[in-house]
Amino acid sequence: MPSLPPRSYAEILDDLDGLEKYLTRLGLPRPYDRLRRMIANIREIEKVYGENRAASLEMSPRVEELVWSLVEG
Repeated sequence: MPSLPPRSYAEILDDLDGLEKYLTRLGLPRPYDRLRRMIANIREIEKVYGENRAASLEMSPRVEELVWSLVEG
């Protein structure tokens, strides 16, 4: 089974920011709450990993939401 190439958090966030801009250009009403929450959650994960605090994510009561945002994003 083929696998997806690894992507950095920055690449994922760039794509999602581009999607938000594209939706805005289409004239869809704002806000895109689900998309914005997903972006915020991935930024949070990126920050935690950048600060070498990845173990703290496992203890977070929001771990499922954070991980699902990354999967969905």
